[in-house]
Amino acid sequence: AGVEYIRGKAVLADGGQTVCIDNQRKLSPDNILLCTGSRPFRIPGIPFDGKRIFESDSINTLTYLPKSIAITGSGIVAIEFAQIFASLGAEVTLIVRDQNPARALSKIGLDKDIAAAVLADLKAKRIRTVKGAEAVAFEVPERPRPVVVKLQAPGGGPVKGSVQELRVDAYLAAVGRKPNTDNLARRGAESSRRPPRHRRVLISVDFP
Repeated sequence: AGVEYIRGKAVLADGGQTVCIDNQRKLSPDNILLCTGSRPFRIPGIPFDGKRIFESDSINTLTYLPKSIAITGSGIVAIEFAQIFASLGAEVTLIVRDQNPARALSKIGLDKDIAAAVLADLKAKRIRTVKGAEAVAFEVPERPRPVVVKLQAPGGGPVKGSVQELRVDAYLAAVGRKPNTDNLARRGAESSRRPPRHRRVLISVDFP
């Protein structure tokens, strides 16, 4: 396909116009695509500890199977983890900010029929959904005492027609991811939504 593969450490130079590879080779392509990867978005105020309070990366270090778990999120990652834990026999509660989970799924681009099938699967797996709610406070004792997750409606006030707190073995916040672009500006890169106008593009896969 005419794609050149170069293995090495790439660093931006000349105000982001040049890429230096291992301080030996320099490339000056028309466009530079930086594949920086991403990390979970951490909601301020949640006491993440990697033991009982998790996000979508640290949950992979879980060393026990919780009997019950509360998951905040209405996207694909949150739903996938809800299905996984339900299939493993855990009691799963999905906390969704929107009063209409189908509408929340449509916001991430799911077709309405697919969204309906996803919600039907959650119901079939007996995954409980708390609508119009968000987690705002936590009590995190040592196991086996339960984690207490206090809920409120978005913007404040009690959750309408639902529980005001949950008691679970573990809590997962799966509310999206953010790109690893914090240091790009000082390295000479600028962000843009405009598509490249030229055919020659350098792809940096492992940007430090």
